[in-house]
Amino acid sequence: MTKVDFANSDSTPKCPYCEKEITTIERVQKNTGLVIINYIFLCPNCKKILSISSSH
Repeated sequence: MTKVDFANSDSTPKCPYCEKEITTIERVQKNTGLVIINYIFLCPNCKKILSISSSH
């Protein structure tokens, strides 16, 4: 198995869509059932979805 090293960075990430710097990520919470919560993470500039996650 290949080893992956992690390095700390002080750079500011850019949105892969609008390419503006991201200093904040917007989070939208959607409850879809008794225990399942979906989180949608958005670029604050262009509002495109960066990621989606679920909590059970």
